[in-house]
Amino acid sequence: AVKALLELEEPVCVIALGVLIRGETAHADLVAGSVTDALQQLALEYKTPVIHEVLLVANEEQARERCLGDNMNRGVEAARAAATMVEIFSELDRGGS
Repeated sequence: AVKALLELEEPVCVIALGVLIRGETAHADLVAGSVTDALQQLALEYKTPVIHEVLLVANEEQARERCLGDNMNRGVEAARAAATMVEIFSELDRGGS
């Protein structure tokens, strides 16, 4: 989905949100590693910041704490990171002034 968005819309930044819940096997860890690698490659290929907030958690409670908690909200953190990256890239486009 991120690649399609980058190709069709040419956004200035992308936020990838998701949750992977660990099970009894290493499958979630393998998927998480693949997601991380793919998002990094897309960011490099399209020269567009991709904010990675695909969380690997132990259970639903941990996911809720990280996504909806008052002390830690990954969605809010991702939005702040995206705003910062857009500002930095805009400054770089202007020649760093």
